[in-house]
Amino acid sequence: RSLVGSEMCIRDRRCGLGRVVEMLGEKIQERSYGANEAVLTRSNVSRITAGKEEVTVVASNVTVTCRWAVVAFAPTLWNRISFEPELPPQKMALTSGMSMGHVIKVFAVYDEDFWTGRKTSERLLEDLGPVFNLFPAEVGGDPALVGLITASRAADLAYENNDKIMALVLRQYYEFFGQDIRAYRPTYFKSKSWGGDKYSGGCYEAVPRVDCAANLTEHGPEIHAGRIGFACTEMATKWIGFVDGAIEAGERAAREAIEHLQQ
Repeated sequence: RSLVGSEMCIRDRRCGLGRVVEMLGEKIQERSYGANEAVLTRSNVSRITAGKEEVTVVASNVTVTCRWAVVAFAPTLWNRISFEPELPPQKMALTSGMSMGHVIKVFAVYDEDFWTGRKTSERLLEDLGPVFNLFPAEVGGDPALVGLITASRAADLAYENNDKIMALVLRQYYEFFGQDIRAYRPTYFKSKSWGGDKYSGGCYEAVPRVDCAANLTEHGPEIHAGRIGFACTEMATKWIGFVDGAIEAGERAAREAIEHLQQ
């Protein structure tokens, strides 16, 4: 939602996976049996203590005690939390043995679609500027172009401001779409560097080193730390790096929690 502005998302509720997460949160709230805040946001977790019978989660504005906890983000961020007792060695190896990819996502919203059916440059898109993948889209009912700046190009631009990235991207679109001046006239432009996002540290996934890959395959998904489970696309058994993998890992973690709690 933050990528294209709340106003646009209010006009068009089809705002991707973010809306799915909101709907899940609403359902959890409905089934919270009177709890005022079943879903807490902006609550940075600093410590998780796993005992024999319960787990204590300490966040910036709340402390929660529960029977089981699931850590649902990439292994590259696990070291931001103090675990007591420490995570098993196989898990700790994932923290240091993986690194996040680099991606910058750019949205350019226009008042008219000037690209459909238009002859494009004979040169490849990636030869004309930083965007490597380009997709037609719709934001708030308006035509838009969504571009992905990836790998080393994203790393090089990670600390540039929105205006600098916009200048490079619009110049690329101008050249790619036959020097159409309308490419320079978006009604809205926004870039998002996922490498600078403190809750992800990059995207689309954390990639293991060669020596870490076997550890992830053989030990990653099934190892628990006491009453702490783990779920993220990197911990999936298939479709790793995709939302399908994240869902598969989440469902698996939920099943494991239920099985352990019923013992």
